[in-house]
Amino acid sequence: MSYQIEDFQNFNQFSFIQNGLELRKKLEEELKSYNRKQTVVLFRHGHRTPFKYRQPGISALLEDSFYGHLDMQCFEGKEELLYQNIQCISSGSGSVADLNLQFDVHKQNAGMLTRLGASQLNTVGRKLKERYSEDLKKIISICSTNKSEPLLNISTKTERTIESLQSVLLGLFQDEKTQPSFRVKVLDTSENNWLGYSLHRHPDLLDGIGTAHSHDFKCKYIKGYETWASSLIQTTGASPESIDLQMIRDYMTSFERFGYPLPDSLSQIAEDKVLCGRMTTYAVAAESMLVEKGIQKTAGPFFEALLQILGNDDKILALLSAHDTTVNFVRLALRANDFTWPDFGHNIEFELYEHKETKQKMIMVLYNLIPIVLKVLCKSDTALIPYEGFVEYVKRNLTL
Repeated sequence: MSYQIEDFQNFNQFSFIQNGLELRKKLEEELKSYNRKQTVVLFRHGHRTPFKYRQPGISALLEDSFYGHLDMQCFEGKEELLYQNIQCISSGSGSVADLNLQFDVHKQNAGMLTRLGASQLNTVGRKLKERYSEDLKKIISICSTNKSEPLLNISTKTERTIESLQSVLLGLFQDEKTQPSFRVKVLDTSENNWLGYSLHRHPDLLDGIGTAHSHDFKCKYIKGYETWASSLIQTTGASPESIDLQMIRDYMTSFERFGYPLPDSLSQIAEDKVLCGRMTTYAVAAESMLVEKGIQKTAGPFFEALLQILGNDDKILALLSAHDTTVNFVRLALRANDFTWPDFGHNIEFELYEHKETKQKMIMVLYNLIPIVLKVLCKSDTALIPYEGFVEYVKRNLTL
């Protein structure tokens, strides 16, 4: 199968509006004419232990070295950072979820949220509280007087995302004398998991994933990869196809965060961790580009769900707990990808506003609570976008 890939730079069409900039002052003045109606927050889970890939070569060397050092202290005290007054509901059946989660601290220690990860998301919750304090007061008031649910909580079916959501909730509500009870909607089947790749709907995406991570593709399209990989092959004796960028980036982050020493033969990788992370992002971005209408297939379900949430006036705030791949394809769909890997707890906010007089709706997108200018949606340097224009962009570019 032959592929044509779009220029990566076409997906880096955005800019941040940082504090102190004249544009930021102008934006804050403009926002005084609007009421914020709703906010949807997408975030990556917190710090976790690396996955066990169960592959020979570099993978086995990294796994044996890392898990040879790991003890269970990194999980101690995590429960203190998790909001407990929740009930998990299956999005498939609508009943209380029989999660049967895949990780058990006594049997499996890979891919699990650590205490550091819970702390990271607790901090995210506190930062969200600073921005949305008035919204949280409304939520608490509504929860105390009737049975409606002004706060929507959604998570993929993994322990680390559910626990990360609990940590965010604690950051938002831990200072309240009475902590409200919340339901967490768990996307527990592949058919309804719009926070992940829709491989059940579009199996051709697997072809794109395989091609994007092949050695020949990475050498051809990712700047600096061929030289980097040749050196790694010479140093470690690895085969070209065994170099899994995501796995290597995953372990480099873990060795650094846990303070464990790298095997001597892999010390070169640590020196190139930033480059490795950037190359990984290019490969992951390419997964969607390689398949016909690939971006619509990967990101479309998310944006369809986003519009449904924003169309429900009863929801003041929605929290979506997901993965780095989710943050990646959302940024790619908005052409707001600078090809840095989203770290643990990185988040995207969609804020819906209504003009106090004209009632015109506007939307603003933020990354880690910093407003961004989406140049594919707005020709001027403003972060406020007419909502109808945003909806039209989604329907025209992100749905099948």
